[in-house]
Amino acid sequence: MPPPLPLTAAPTARLDWSRGAVPVAKGFDDIYFSVDGGLEETRFVFLQGCSLPQRWANGQDHHIGELGFGSGLNFLTVWHDFEACAKPEQKLDFTSIEKFPFTRNMLQKALSHWPQFGDKAARLTALWPGPVKGVHRLHLTENVTLTLYIDDIQPALSDMSAPIDSWFLDGFSPSKNPDMWSAGVMKRLAELSHNQTHLATFTAAGDVRRALGDAGFNVQKKDGFGRKRHRLIATYIGGPKPPTRPDIAPLIIGGGIAGASLCRAAKQFGLTAKLIHNDPAMDRAASGNPAALIKPRLDLQDREESRFFLASYLYALRAYEHSHEHHEQADIILSRGITQIAKDPAELARFEKLTAQAPLPLTHLAAHPKGLYFPSALTINPRPLISLWTTATPSRTANITHMAKTGDNWTAHDKDGQIIAASKTMIIASGAGVRDIHLPSGESIAAALSLRFSRGQLTWAKEAGKTPLNQAIAYGGYAIPLGQDILLGATHNRLDARDDYALRPEDDAHNLGQARHYLETELTAAPQKSRASLRVTTVNSLPQVIEIKPGLWVMTGLGSRGFVFAPLLANNLTAYLCRKAPSLTPRLWAKLSHN
Repeated sequence: MPPPLPLTAAPTARLDWSRGAVPVAKGFDDIYFSVDGGLEETRFVFLQGCSLPQRWANGQDHHIGELGFGSGLNFLTVWHDFEACAKPEQKLDFTSIEKFPFTRNMLQKALSHWPQFGDKAARLTALWPGPVKGVHRLHLTENVTLTLYIDDIQPALSDMSAPIDSWFLDGFSPSKNPDMWSAGVMKRLAELSHNQTHLATFTAAGDVRRALGDAGFNVQKKDGFGRKRHRLIATYIGGPKPPTRPDIAPLIIGGGIAGASLCRAAKQFGLTAKLIHNDPAMDRAASGNPAALIKPRLDLQDREESRFFLASYLYALRAYEHSHEHHEQADIILSRGITQIAKDPAELARFEKLTAQAPLPLTHLAAHPKGLYFPSALTINPRPLISLWTTATPSRTANITHMAKTGDNWTAHDKDGQIIAASKTMIIASGAGVRDIHLPSGESIAAALSLRFSRGQLTWAKEAGKTPLNQAIAYGGYAIPLGQDILLGATHNRLDARDDYALRPEDDAHNLGQARHYLETELTAAPQKSRASLRVTTVNSLPQVIEIKPGLWVMTGLGSRGFVFAPLLANNLTAYLCRKAPSLTPRLWAKLSHN
């Protein structure tokens, strides 16, 4: 197997605007939308070609797959027309592939041509990930979701798994972009289709028509739009109807960020979930810390994990910003911008390579004389966030100690053997609490999954220097200004025979000494009480979302990045349970969902 390539930004679209409002792709010498009327062409070729919105009248959820996101005109048109006729509970999933994404400024300029989409275009632009390789899940509304693959056509199609109801084939002309129209691509489209799948495209090229027919589509040539003489529509004539959405009412154990993210995801997918708080006050949970940093983990190599680190960071930012903006009483975002100081010359050299490779846009990653600067990174307040995400989910408090299987249900029991709750689908997301929960065999979940635990103590400090710290700084540890004091953290020690949560003066001394060294300022201990909690990690240091027994899931191993990883992991697990479009690639999911 060849070594991984460097993780760089995706190549962006190269545009020629000399034709006015219509952008032309320089590399393909082709337009992004028709000079005869891009919006009218979209409705005529794609929506009418796939019998939309008539098919939406059945009230069922609909999944559209698109080859070539381009300017996003097709997506905005579908969103607008779907919203005009859909039932309140009806959901639209739109999955699109784009190898050469627009930058945010390009997107704004192209979409300004259609002022009727102003609010929707602004929403799409605000959530736009930019040229970041990987899979990106964008929630435009509670019912409209865009899953964007920024990748080559072949690997992106290989990573798709959910059945598609309508295909939009909108790549550049087959003569100018043959890779997107190959027989192999058409065969993969068929594998993702079912006996009610429709397909539409602007081209009527003979090679495309034959490839679709060979793949199992019933193809018809129709009159084209504007200057184009013909177009194609098709229906798939093989494959069974996709299974109906399963009836799931998940029971979630754990009220920290993992459990809260699962509650949020359940609501997004229209599920009725229930929550058991095993530490309702979060007195010991890591999610109960006074603040959490939301910053990316960066790798030099282009691997499945590296792309997940970026996608989960961007997804978490969008989730927290949306919650902060739409709930005025929840003061979730405390500050923006985080500086990462290199610990030594070797790390500084690595940081310089990362900024040169630019896996994230400058709005997210910039050079700093001492390391890196993350302009969009957040410091958040965990407690109001978790309260907000769990408020709509019925909950109760209990200390779960073991699980049992009773008929079709999993039952959660307390130390006295009392059944606390039962469900066919149970998800344990209780952080370090997995040490106390046992399987029917008597083995603890922690032992079954070979989980590791480390202790982290936080320390409050006061700054004696003349220049107050006004932004979070990370340096292996971190310093977060909160009011008049600074939160320092966190130690990373193995467990020993002492009380895991008892405060240790030597840990406070370590935090203060480390901060003084990297911040180059004088700090003294503040009177606020320190705090200790436990991190959970796996053998390979990746988070784990595993079905340990049929119907019994565990979401764990988030380490010190729970607030970055949990929202996207919860979304993908819930999508998997609902047989919906995934937000993680199959290869990564296989790594995370197997012990």
